[in-house]
Order: sequence, then structure tokens, then C-alpha cells
Amino acid sequence: MTLRLLRLVAWLMRRHGRAAVVVLAMSARAWLEDPANDGKRDAVVTNLMDWSKKAGGSAGRQAAKLGKQIERRRASVGSWECELLSLRYEIADLPSGEARDAALDAYCAQAAAGASLIGYSPRPQRARKRILAALASEAALLPSDGLTHLERERALEAIDRARAACYRTSEARAVARHAS
Repeated sequence: MTLRLLRLVAWLMRRHGRAAVVVLAMSARAWLEDPANDGKRDAVVTNLMDWSKKAGGSAGRQAAKLGKQIERRRASVGSWECELLSLRYEIADLPSGEARDAALDAYCAQAAAGASLIGYSPRPQRARKRILAALASEAALLPSDGLTHLERERALEAIDRARAACYRTSEARAVARHAS
């Protein structure tokens, strides 16, 4: 879903200009960074529905379809992990350029989004363990994928930041429990 959203944003930018699509791009990025946040999800859905009317044709239909899918989707560790994996594969398949850079941005944002799922989980310790395991697996698999050295370093830095965020999220929940 992330890649379809990024491709739609890129297509709309080429067709209508960056300035016209900046609100959609910002709301999409905000939601990708925190997929469990209902307000951010609602904002991207609203922007997609607006673009479904503005763009018309196949782009309009794609925007409406994505908006409906995002609206129905509820964030889970499993869906987060699948999205992270598919983004890694997608980066390696893309030629150098803006689309590949955008896919790497999405991968880094998706890695960072894992920590936000801990706070929304009914079982935060279990979610943290699954997210940390997925991040460790990603870090181990990155050297074998078709990424450049700089891309690999950027992705590993994002994974390291995501791991740290998982522990900070757990600490914040523990402090909040003890304070109340």
C-alpha cells in the first residue's frame, strides 16, 4: 500500500506540480510515520478523496481506492512488518533516481513507525519484542539486497533509530503507569 501511495503522489506531482500535491504528500508522510494514529490516517484519507475528484480518470480512481483501503486498515505489527519487507524489495528493484529515493524514504519512515505501534497495542511488551525482532531481521538482510553502500547505511541508521525508539516508547509507558 505504501508504494502505491508513493507512486500516486509522484504521478500527481509530475502531472499537477509539486505545489499542488504538497498537502497530500505531507499527510501521507505523517501517516506513514505513525500508522496507528487515527487523526493522521483520516487526514490522508481526506486528501486522497479530494484528489480522487480533482485528478479524475485512472489517477482519481486509484486515489479513491487507496483512500478506502487506508480508511479500513488498522495498524498491526504484522502489517507493519509486511510493508517494511515489501519496501526493501521494492528499493532494490527500482533504478536510481527520484522514485528509488522516495522508496528509501518510505522504508526509513516505515521502520520508524514500528515504535508507534507499541503505544497502541493491548500487549505492548509483546509488540515491542516482535518489532525489535523484525528490525533485527531487516538489519541482517540489508547487506544481501541490491542497495548501494550509502543506501544501506541510511537504512541501517533508520533501523538503529527505530530500535532506540522502541525502548523509549516502552520506558514512557512504564513511567506513565507508575505515575498514575
